Amino acid sequence: MKQYVGAKLTAKQKEIATEIIGSTAMFHVICSGRQNGKSYLCKQLLLYYSINNPQWQIMYVSMTYSQTNKLYKEILNAIKPSGVIAYTNSKENSIVLVNGSEIYFKSYNNADAIRGYSLDLLIIDEAAFCKDEDWNAVFRPTLSVRGKKCILCSTPRGRNWFYTLYQYGIDSENPNYKAYKATYKDNPFANADEINSAKKQLPDKIFQSEYLAEFVDGSLSVFDNVSNCVNNELPSGKKYAAIDVGRQNDYTVLTIMSGGNVIFIGRWRGKTWEDITNNIIVQLRCYQPISCWVEVNGIGDVFVEMLQTALQTPMNADIRTKIKPWVTSNQSKNNAVEQLITDFQTKSINIPNNDDLLWELNNFECSFSKTNRAICYGGRQGVHDDMVMSLAICNYNRQRNRNAGVYYFG
Repeated sequence: MKQYVGAKLTAKQKEIATEIIGSTAMFHVICSGRQNGKSYLCKQLLLYYSINNPQWQIMYVSMTYSQTNKLYKEILNAIKPSGVIAYTNSKENSIVLVNGSEIYFKSYNNADAIRGYSLDLLIIDEAAFCKDEDWNAVFRPTLSVRGKKCILCSTPRGRNWFYTLYQYGIDSENPNYKAYKATYKDNPFANADEINSAKKQLPDKIFQSEYLAEFVDGSLSVFDNVSNCVNNELPSGKKYAAIDVGRQNDYTVLTIMSGGNVIFIGRWRGKTWEDITNNIIVQLRCYQPISCWVEVNGIGDVFVEMLQTALQTPMNADIRTKIKPWVTSNQSKNNAVEQLITDFQTKSINIPNNDDLLWELNNFECSFSKTNRAICYGGRQGVHDDMVMSLAICNYNRQRNRNAGVYYFG
């Protein structure tokens, strides 16, 4: 019998792995902060169960397709020299081992594609970010026939379904559930300088959740008081506009405000730049904002040129003068986002009851950059933030140009 030696685990990782393997419980909930190697642990458990259990059907679920594809390649390269692989399917991101076990790598951003699988083992990384309805209607049913183990590993995200299952795990009256907790303090290789910098700059609730693995009440979005700014009915005023330019699978979004009121949101994806430009011009001509900021960064530079070229007609001459490039940098983005944070807190903005916008606002977070030790804002991985950024740029345009006007002699 061949023996395969896996990677060396930290003491905490080994403790958790040993308990999971030795337990008869099906559901194992690992609440883990950053800088603790939770994904690394999940990969080692994946290899343990797939190699030691013939004919198992196993699925490893990540947040996005790019993460899924990366993990598939990492596992493939790690075990290829061992000879345990029978064949692979790169289109499906699956690996079949010589013992008949099959491993599927999937993304929960496309949860519907997972319906119908019957699994022995399910591993979900960053499970707390999976929607409640997807867990109950898609993922859990994959274990209803063959299910033997389910490993849910994540940094916490408020008190959602992941929190509920974690509570089951710490309750001795639920023997089919086990819960584990790990923080950066359990990792002897954690970067102390980075963690100290993050602690100083991140909001307390985000540091507690991300690094200390605490279940924090309420949303972890950077925007508070959003619900009180829906249909807030503020006085109308000068009109301002902003365009966040979409790249690859993102949307191009136009937001128009009148005073603090958002009066128009338009977004386009899968259309030609000419079609998008024409749609935007129609709205700008209709609402006549005094200023329209257009994000420039890569494709945005080309888009501004296309927009200004399309406006080179006598009937659009006045609109053309209102188009101004807005250069995106980490600092300029932070300025716009932090102004929007303030305006939500002070109820000086009014947004429509738009499900897509509210979803993006509730999933817009701040993180700590390892490279430049700075705060970075953006949608959590796998969630668009185009509507938020269009709103933030438009609102920043409003705040910076609210006193703009023309001077006349008396």
